[in-house]
Amino acid sequence: MPPRRNCCHRKHVSRDCGQNGAMGARWDGIIVFLMFPFGVWRVKPKPSRLRGMTARQSRRYFVQGRVQGVGFRYWTVGRARKLGLVGWVRNRRDGRVEVLAAGTQDSLDILAAALWAGPPVSEVLKVETGPVSADEAASLAEASGFEQAAISE
Repeated sequence: MPPRRNCCHRKHVSRDCGQNGAMGARWDGIIVFLMFPFGVWRVKPKPSRLRGMTARQSRRYFVQGRVQGVGFRYWTVGRARKLGLVGWVRNRRDGRVEVLAAGTQDSLDILAAALWAGPPVSEVLKVETGPVSADEAASLAEASGFEQAAISE
């Protein structure tokens, strides 16, 4: 099948797609171009996916407000799994919910914003960050998913 001449006008995948026989395709955040007649491949990762992808970080959050008995932990597990984070969430005896998560910086920032919103029936008053010990960070490096943990002191 011959390439369309106006493919770059219908879908602008990049400014420099060229109009002289260039054909572009998008595969999961990577833009690949096959330039004619030279047959040169050029791969460019999307800038939004480059940020925060190299280093894995760990963060602890304490969520205060009406967050126990309203499905906050279940909701947090769902959000964290969608973001590809590993760790756990648990209720504390003082009425707060504690979240320990590890992943990319972008995913942790998105989780922090989501914790402020919470599920529809919760009322979040404060989200604080706390320190993560080296032992906990090491255990998160070996973890494979996100789960609910037992009640903490």
